[in-house]
Amino acid sequence: MKKIGWGFGALTVLFFVVGAWLLFTAAQSMTWPSVDGKVVESKVVGRINQAGDTLRRYIDYVVEVKYSYFYQGELYFSERYSLGTGTTVKDGFDDKYSARVWLLKSPFTADQPVTVYFDPDNPQSSVLKTGILWSTWVPMIMALCCGVLTWMCFWLNRKVLTQNKEQAQNQ
Repeated sequence: MKKIGWGFGALTVLFFVVGAWLLFTAAQSMTWPSVDGKVVESKVVGRINQAGDTLRRYIDYVVEVKYSYFYQGELYFSERYSLGTGTTVKDGFDDKYSARVWLLKSPFTADQPVTVYFDPDNPQSSVLKTGILWSTWVPMIMALCCGVLTWMCFWLNRKVLTQNKEQAQNQ
């Protein structure tokens, strides 16, 4: 049980470090400068989803976008929509048709102008949506869950050791 606890402890630290970096960077993105960019490509992508039921898989659809922008005479390309959602602009579509209809009505069709926010210290790091989103918190939630499991493993290990010690003294 103790080895499992150490494993969960390592995961806790990993998720916490990634989560802290992601939250810090997402918060900083609100102060990033912006430039005019242009949508290069937008597409509907199917992905296998088994959320809530590991036996029943289904395909859901997301909208992804690729954009370009100039900064100090250099051309950059990016696919990241936000810190937290990655390349996904919109998700949760049950069918490809609905996703395509949404995309056609959105400002993310090819050749459309977009405002690009970029890290002034690393201009190739950019987003279309700044700030902290609910998905930005996912690594911290995972860290919390792993932390609870770590505590439970060490607590159970201590409880078993205490019971074994008491049984040995009673014999």
